[in-house]
Amino acid sequence: MESDADPKDGRSRLLRLSVSGKQLVRRLSPLWRILNATSLELDKEAGHLMEALDRLDRALERLSLYDRVKLKLASRKPR
Repeated sequence: MESDADPKDGRSRLLRLSVSGKQLVRRLSPLWRILNATSLELDKEAGHLMEALDRLDRALERLSLYDRVKLKLASRKPR
């Protein structure tokens, strides 16, 4: 990585890959493609786990686990 001050905003830095960083990206790209393809196959084999996790994430965004438990506790009848 290389970094320079942003000429438009001195508080910011502009980042870019160095020559060696770009070479590393080129060397790793085939591995990343294989990892991605393999993870997609595994997700399909596991019954689309990523979709299920996305649904779970959206459900928790609507109402957190903490809030769900709190509602259940509040609606319990005293013993």
